[in-house]
Amino acid sequence: MLKRGVEQETLNEIVRRAILLKCERVVGIYMPSKKNAMVKDLYCSLGFVPIDGTPGSFALASLEYPSIGSHIAIERDN
Repeated sequence: MLKRGVEQETLNEIVRRAILLKCERVVGIYMPSKKNAMVKDLYCSLGFVPIDGTPGSFALASLEYPSIGSHIAIERDN
């Protein structure tokens, strides 16, 4: 994990888009490898729960959650 809020802000944007698209849930899949072992607990730390019967698959518990650690802003020049 980067530990700079990037993961949280990325999830915030994914959830914003999921809500706009009227999605019921956000699903993530963790595929273990030597290179991504550092993020094996990322989904759970962001509020995802394991999907029963599907190893490595996680669903966000609720799309109605407060934005997590949002300190990144996107500004447009008009």
